[in-house]
Amino acid sequence: MRYFLTGKSGTIGKYLSNEGHPARFDITKESEVAKWFQNRHLKNRSFLHLAAIVGESRVSKNFEYAKKVNVEGAALVAKMALQSEVSQFVFVSTSHVYKPISEKMSEEAEVEPQNSYASLKREAEEKVIEIFKNNSSQLTILRIFSVLDYYTDEFTLGGRVTKAIQNKERIKIANASDQRDFLTPRRVAEVIELCISKHLEGGIYNLCTGQPMSVKEAVQKMLVNASLPLDWFSFDEKVSAAPFVCGSNSKILNVLPEIESILRWDLSEFS
Repeated sequence: MRYFLTGKSGTIGKYLSNEGHPARFDITKESEVAKWFQNRHLKNRSFLHLAAIVGESRVSKNFEYAKKVNVEGAALVAKMALQSEVSQFVFVSTSHVYKPISEKMSEEAEVEPQNSYASLKREAEEKVIEIFKNNSSQLTILRIFSVLDYYTDEFTLGGRVTKAIQNKERIKIANASDQRDFLTPRRVAEVIELCISKHLEGGIYNLCTGQPMSVKEAVQKMLVNASLPLDWFSFDEKVSAAPFVCGSNSKILNVLPEIESILRWDLSEFS
């Protein structure tokens, strides 16, 4: 199943197996990217593009650079991969591209990015789709829903919860009544590799559990798993502008039914 990828050191990438071989280049430098592809035999291989500036706070901090990485970089890698005759190009996107609705989102749900990060991801999707328009069977787009576990980046919910538990802080969790569709980075990585090994047919797929859970319930599970009481944190019971974000995973399960047992939220051990 040997394949190549960007983003090996990221939140999801670090859980991928050694079958994934990192593509080492500066994604903002076209000559460097082109040289890497020219020096590799990629025909009939799979290529996974994970690298991105992730999160609204990071994108907003330097929007122009984020666009260079998330949009122009993704398009450049996709173009080089197509020219190298890869058999499969997997682009990892986000559920944030969908317009918030009160029911489970299918892949046909209306697209309306709600922030700068989501807008860049949607723009990248459009560019990659255009690049592969004559080779659509080789392009797989995975829209990942909420990623939650201990030890993720500090700007994420999981990172903030981890830091607070470690420091014995009693923080307030905002928008605790929001319903989300959680997966751990480890499970996301596992499913992505199965999609590659089974050569998932081209198209857009939701990667999610299909089971909504409130932010409060999820954080309380994290507290219990860390041997802390349920009321260690306080919870703001209000909801955000997107109170319900849950996906339908029926499309991907119709093609790869064996991943159903993996599409679940199971926390890592807290240590």
